[in-house]
Amino acid sequence: MPYEGLNLKGQTALVTGSGRGIGAALAVGLAQAGANVAVSDRPDRLDLAKETKSKVEAEGVKSRAYSLDVLDISGIPKAIDQVVQDFGGLDILVNNAGIRIPKPALEVTEEDWDATIDINLKGVFFCAQAAGRHMVEQGYGRIINLGSQLSVTASRGRSSYCASKFGVAGITKVMAVEWAPHGVTVNAIGPGPTSTPGML
Repeated sequence: MPYEGLNLKGQTALVTGSGRGIGAALAVGLAQAGANVAVSDRPDRLDLAKETKSKVEAEGVKSRAYSLDVLDISGIPKAIDQVVQDFGGLDILVNNAGIRIPKPALEVTEEDWDATIDINLKGVFFCAQAAGRHMVEQGYGRIINLGSQLSVTASRGRSSYCASKFGVAGITKVMAVEWAPHGVTVNAIGPGPTSTPGML
């Protein structure tokens, strides 16, 4: 357990979009801190999620791989309910799934806009909502939403991405205020440029 002072033994974490990149690294890091980890990714990347699952299990904790497409809003509660059933609860949610479609503002199409907002903002909200219901009921939970440096600043060619990440910052604050009395904390982190397949 390389994270001295961070002991998550006995807790269960779900990481969305954890078949590769930042999500996979977060899943392994949580496992190294002692958490059991539910790995998830969209159906066409389930093989990648299974690879991450093997890396998580190599840390000596329990893991399962799930098909979870954050665009399928009706399927989100079902997937999270299954995680709760399989692991006996859910303590930590990491909302990592996201996309970027870099284009100048004058070239962004409605399809570009909707795809970015639907995954980066709508998906985050409804995953947090579904997990939050369980966490509020049990009186404990930790939700970490992946924001970005662009949650608080701007960059050329990132209009839809900035809008989605500004939105993540906003809903994170609202959920934090609403759920804190129930023992559930909600925070966002803002990674900078990271060398992952999504950045290529």
